[in-house]
Amino acid sequence: MVSTRRGNGFVYVKNPHLDLMEEDILYHLDLGTKTHNLPAMFGDIKVTSR
Repeated sequence: MVSTRRGNGFVYVKNPHLDLMEEDILYHLDLGTKTHNLPAMFGDIKVTSR
């Protein structure tokens, strides 16, 4: 897995296994890309922390 930091401050993680997934599911929130419009719900989020 490779991550790269772009000039815009975002870190992009390139994981080839994610590209093969038919659906992305956020299990802890019970949200999925087939059942919810995640970009509309979370598209304005710029920073997250653990």
